[in-house]
Amino acid sequence: MADGTVILPAYLDEAGARGLARNLTPERDHEFGLMCALVFEPDGHAKAVQDFTPPFEAFRSAMPAGAKLHITDAFRPGNEAWKAVAETVREQYLRLIETARPMVIYAARRLRLSRELHQGSATLQAQAKAARRSSVQIARENRPSDARIEDELMLSLALRLDAFAEDIAAQVHDVKQVDLLFDEIDIAERYEATIQRTREVSKNVTTVKGWDSTQSKRVEGTIAFQVSAPFRVDTKFIGGIHVVGKAHPLVLAADMVTNHLAHHLGQLSGDAPLNGPSSIKGWVLENRVWGVMENASEDAF
Repeated sequence: MADGTVILPAYLDEAGARGLARNLTPERDHEFGLMCALVFEPDGHAKAVQDFTPPFEAFRSAMPAGAKLHITDAFRPGNEAWKAVAETVREQYLRLIETARPMVIYAARRLRLSRELHQGSATLQAQAKAARRSSVQIARENRPSDARIEDELMLSLALRLDAFAEDIAAQVHDVKQVDLLFDEIDIAERYEATIQRTREVSKNVTTVKGWDSTQSKRVEGTIAFQVSAPFRVDTKFIGGIHVVGKAHPLVLAADMVTNHLAHHLGQLSGDAPLNGPSSIKGWVLENRVWGVMENASEDAF
């Protein structure tokens, strides 16, 4: 292949808990959110679409009116006929994944970590505000945090996809980028800003606006920071964000794999790591997973 022309298609889906970190309670500490990607070899991508299409069409044809094209919908009460088809199609998909050999890359996080990080950040902000001597009132500084569990997961997954692309670039291909493929436009748009953050870790400039009460005028300034490290900290291989819609056989593949993995992780004890080799031990697609590690930051609590 020509230098720098390889684009890895990654189909993304999410499962488990999501929502605002500020609303989390200790009672939910054992729950977790999951963001998962199914990454195909570019040379085998077209054939994978072709091979996954017949079972996909069987799944879609059995879908009752008003339902959504998701594996979880097939298991809702009243969808028993569709459920029977879904179970067969899921087994076919799992076998096809063993043949097509895409990589499964994921990030999972228990809500305890999200809750504690949010509380720690809120405490630091309150302390900084109490110690401030400036007469400037920062715009929207009292606005509640809008940090979400799924944004944290997307950040982790983007970093892992970037590391995977770098690994592939060093060993197999001259990778240009990983394209992120979503089923819905609102989901893709939500994660665009999060993904952009990963490209600007080493150098970030934020404009801050406020009101200076002593001068009775609006003011603004910038907050800038720079990170120096003996290794690359900005993502390099995260490419475009694309919406391919729900009616795509590999979107359904990502949906099925993500929910299957979520079910497996859900069988672990409430304090077990979710991102280590032990986390996926015995899972049907264990040999297709890339990037699990001991003491992952997402398991640090």
